[in-house]
Amino acid sequence: LSYVSAPQNGYVLNSTAATISISSDVDLAQAWLQWTFPDGTVQNLTLVTESVTESSKKFSLSLTNLSKGQHNYQAYGSDVGGMTGAITLQSFTIDNVAPGVSLLLPSTAVNLNEGGYTLSAAVQEEHSSVNMVWFNLSKANNSSLYSLYFATNNNTAWVKIVNLSELNEGVYTVAVYANDSLGNINQSGMVSFTVDRTAPNINLLN
Repeated sequence: LSYVSAPQNGYVLNSTAATISISSDVDLAQAWLQWTFPDGTVQNLTLVTESVTESSKKFSLSLTNLSKGQHNYQAYGSDVGGMTGAITLQSFTIDNVAPGVSLLLPSTAVNLNEGGYTLSAAVQEEHSSVNMVWFNLSKANNSSLYSLYFATNNNTAWVKIVNLSELNEGVYTVAVYANDSLGNINQSGMVSFTVDRTAPNINLLN
């Protein structure tokens, strides 16, 4: 018994479909996969005969709508005499869910003035790795004019220092985006803040 085609052992995929094909150089009466799903459920799945030649017999099975997490499988075959053989246990992980993203700073409706201000976000990724995190900052009254600030991971949060002195006074909105190594992307909700460097007017009445 040998695998003809299958997800590469140990790989992380963003597809929820997989096809497993095996071949045998002996005449098998039946072949099946012992499949362990991410929730621990174990099922024996019958492989279907795909082709027969003088030297080999090929079986395959296509699965769809597989759930996120690690899948383990092992192929078995038995001949007409009842002898059973198996191929090495293999596994792959499905990650079709984008990273969890939340904006930590700034807080909603905060007033800022000048100097360096640290934008901060939390990003969680379970199965693959975080590829990139960036902040999208725009004027509240003109979202078509925006700036992207790419963040770095300080082992506590994803951060980017922004020079507020380079921003005109006014109301801004900011959101954080993140994608993982498989291209799944997510974004936080938008938060507004104000850049205000103008002191209040004071009039002495009496």
